[in-house]
Amino acid sequence: RTRRGEPQAKLYTRIDGRDKLLFDPVALDPSGKTKIGAVVPNRDATRLAVGVYAQGSERKDFRIVDSTTGAQIGPMITGLDSFGWARDERYAFITPRTAESDANQEPMRCLKHRLGSERAEDVLMLAVSDAKNYCAVYEPEEADVTVFETGDFWSNTVRIRPLASTAEPRTIYANDKFRADGTFKRDRMYFRTNDNAPNWKVMAASYAQPEFRDWTTLIPQQATV
Repeated sequence: RTRRGEPQAKLYTRIDGRDKLLFDPVALDPSGKTKIGAVVPNRDATRLAVGVYAQGSERKDFRIVDSTTGAQIGPMITGLDSFGWARDERYAFITPRTAESDANQEPMRCLKHRLGSERAEDVLMLAVSDAKNYCAVYEPEEADVTVFETGDFWSNTVRIRPLASTAEPRTIYANDKFRADGTFKRDRMYFRTNDNAPNWKVMAASYAQPEFRDWTTLIPQQATV
C-alpha cells in the first residue's frame, strides 16, 4: 500500500484490526527507486517471499520474511526472475536472471534451491537452449505432481512426474504450433488450449491417462469467442 507522499508501496499485514508494517523498500533504498515486485506466500501464509528490484531492472532479489513480524528468515536470494515454493517448503524453484545474463542472452534455467543454502548447491531441474524460450518448474497446491514446462509465446511442452519422485518426467503435451495452459487439481487436470482450435477450448484429463490423446473436450471452441 502507498500512502500520500510515499515514493513506493510498502507491505503490511493486519493483526487484531491493526496494520503492521512487514516490509519497506525505502528502508533499503532511501532514493525511492527500489520497489516490491513480487510477494509469494507459502501454503499457510506464515512466510512470504518478497522480491524487490531497482528502477530499470525487473530482476529481483528475494527475502523470506515472517508474515506476522516482518523478520527476515535466512539469507537473501539474489538475481531472480521468479520464485516458487516447492511443496516441501524447505526448497523453492527459482529462475536466475541478472542484467549480465540478459545482456549475454543466456538461455533460461530452472533450479531447485534449498532455502538457507549456498547457491552453488542449487540443482538444475530444467533448461532451454534458445534464449527466446522459457522454462518453468512448479508444484501445484492441489495436485501431487511436479510440473515441467518449456516453450515460447506460441507453443509449449508439458511434462509431469509424481511429487518427490526422481523418475524421468512424463510428457503429456508437446506441440511446436499450439500451446496448452494447465490447471492441476487433486483428481484431474484441466487445460485451456488452442490446439486445432483458434478460438481456444477447455479440455480435461486424468492422472491415470494424462497424454494429450486421452484428453476430453469440456468446452469446445465457439465461433465468436
